Amino acid sequence: MGKLIIAAIIDPVHTLVPFHDTTLQLLETASRMGHRTLVCETGGLSLQGPELKLCLTEVVIRQGTRTRPETSFWKVRGKPVTVRSSEVDVILMRKDPPVDQQYFQALWMLDYSRAPVINEPEGIRAASEKLFALNFADWMPPTLVTARRDDIDAFCREQGGRIVLKPLDGFAGRSVYIWDLKGENHGVIWEEITRRGTRPVMAQRFLPAVKKGDKRILLWNGIPLGAINRVASRGEARSNLAAGGKAEPARITPRERELIDALAPSLLEHGLFFVGLDVIGGYLTEINVTSPTGLVELEAFSGVSHSGKILAELADILG
Repeated sequence: MGKLIIAAIIDPVHTLVPFHDTTLQLLETASRMGHRTLVCETGGLSLQGPELKLCLTEVVIRQGTRTRPETSFWKVRGKPVTVRSSEVDVILMRKDPPVDQQYFQALWMLDYSRAPVINEPEGIRAASEKLFALNFADWMPPTLVTARRDDIDAFCREQGGRIVLKPLDGFAGRSVYIWDLKGENHGVIWEEITRRGTRPVMAQRFLPAVKKGDKRILLWNGIPLGAINRVASRGEARSNLAAGGKAEPARITPRERELIDALAPSLLEHGLFFVGLDVIGGYLTEINVTSPTGLVELEAFSGVSHSGKILAELADILG
């Protein structure tokens, strides 16, 4: 197995959360395996003609343990250096959403990389984390995308009087609302989430099974690594870990394996190798392709170093 030079495009390293962030887990495992780990933010990308360059800083991640965490979980080696993309073995695109203009600009620049990018920029652009799932509508709860208040009300009545509203560019459970025909403040919610009818949102049937949890299934190269269940805290409708949800071990059901088999060919065709599927009560709700999380919790529950497996496969292919 060859040793890799890994470049990761991330948010500022000090904003990452030890013992939760999948990016930290991947980078720490990589450095322990002897690979070089370098990072930059999207502002560190540049193009000179058609040649992509990256201003990278070498870091070593050491989180310690939950009971004895390191005071500082990252250490810098040397000064930032600008390199051609051909001088690294692989680029991990791990910047968190929102997928805004800055994000798209980074993806357009990454198109010029001479090193493989995971996930591929073209695939991330094609696979809106909310809308891409509509290609597999048979596996989803009833779903509507609209900015119109009347359409939302009509859809809510069709679905029994309770639905969930999500912004198309939302992440980590932010700005997710329960829309109940018997509820209040509909005008405020509609104005906020649709910006007074100018921004479409996703409406989905409310799934009572969410009380038992929102399952995150992690896929690598089209194959499931495993799953965790995220359960909302008391008084909270959202089960996202970033919104205070609690992670529990989970198994992949036969129906979910059929779902994975249905999705995997399309994901791989788009160059989407590391993916998180969100499933509630057997229904697909989202496909996460930008910076899927859950790896830390999955490894803790399973006792398996899935990050080590991912990196070993990359080293075998690229080393």
